[in-house]
Amino acid sequence: MILNIKKIFENKNKDLDHFSIGIKFFNIGVFLLVSAPAIAGIFFLIALILSSLKSEINYFQDKSNRIFILSSILLISTTLVNHFFHSSNDVLSDYQPFVNWIGLLNWIPYFYCFWAFQKFLNTSDLRKNTAINLVSGSIPLLITAIGQYWFNWHGPFKALNGLLIWYQKPMIDSGGVTGLFSNSNYAGSWLVIIFPFIIAFIYQLSNSKLQRFVISILISLVVTLIYLTKSRNALLGTILSLQLFYQNKYLFIFLIFLFFFIIPLMLLNNNFRKQLFFGNFSNINLNFESFPRLSVYKEAINFILERPLLGWGSASFPLLFFSRKFEWYGHAHNIFLELAISYGLISASIIGFGIFSTLWRSFKSIYLLKKFPSKTLKSQNFYIDKAWWTTTFILIFSQFFDVQFLDFRIGMIFWILLSGLSRI
Repeated sequence: MILNIKKIFENKNKDLDHFSIGIKFFNIGVFLLVSAPAIAGIFFLIALILSSLKSEINYFQDKSNRIFILSSILLISTTLVNHFFHSSNDVLSDYQPFVNWIGLLNWIPYFYCFWAFQKFLNTSDLRKNTAINLVSGSIPLLITAIGQYWFNWHGPFKALNGLLIWYQKPMIDSGGVTGLFSNSNYAGSWLVIIFPFIIAFIYQLSNSKLQRFVISILISLVVTLIYLTKSRNALLGTILSLQLFYQNKYLFIFLIFLFFFIIPLMLLNNNFRKQLFFGNFSNINLNFESFPRLSVYKEAINFILERPLLGWGSASFPLLFFSRKFEWYGHAHNIFLELAISYGLISASIIGFGIFSTLWRSFKSIYLLKKFPSKTLKSQNFYIDKAWWTTTFILIFSQFFDVQFLDFRIGMIFWILLSGLSRI
């Protein structure tokens, strides 16, 4: 009996060792994600393996994974069918079949990460540590953005034989601030991701005036850089983040005022728009034909209707759109339209249901519960969880107008955020 007890304690110690090592690799991956995504991927892979080896529930037996397991089966099935379909399709005669299979990497590995990383996000303290690593790891983005805009730093800067690249485009070429990203919309998206967490730090981490001052400076800097990206998606995400986090009626009134007065005035008065935004959003007007994405959405819907069940295959949208409009767009600028074009409406609907059901269940846990005493809120890291939900919602919302999700950094942080929500 003594030997049996000893074995139990030895097994528990091994499990704890696997967990402590796994969570260290996971947090290092989160810290390096924006600045060194290729290296971060290695740390995530090790954390993934450690989590899987010592999981209490098998991946295929976990009820929370069933919807994404079904999604994986559907994606593989439609990819297999489209692999043969493209060989006899004139419109997609230039389509390379291997691209169809590579496209699965944008989804199936993330489904597994969603399950495996839940162990490292199981408590509010673990999620708080992840949020701290996420914001801390984003400092290189802030530094490169400051250097790009105010000190004319431009690259690209490369290290480790191209494994690490900071694009740092010249301002004349990039239009808006990009920092180490290749695109200002991606930089704006990342800044919006960390913005609610920095606000939450005021309530959860600021134990002194100095800490509050530093966090306040950080908030001001992030908001300034979001504006300098010239990304409308990021600007709208910032405003929505404030409303979702604070749920303030006066802020809501201001947003209504902005929508019904300032924006129409911008649309009608070109001079006012340029003075208010320094020309950052000067292409806004009332002529809907000037919105290229409306044409993209229209054609995307037509492509879906032509092959609603199986789709056309991953990354087929650019070739399809070019065959009709003789213009090149890399994707449909809407993640669910892109999914439906690639894999069909059924696959897109099931994946969407899995994502939004997680969002809704966590929303009920955070927003619809009765108010706790302030001490309880602080001890449970309530504001971190609130920021976690806000960030996830804004990131999903932004994918309706652009697909930054296809960038590994944003795709990975999205599924990490969703994994955390599933544990709230």
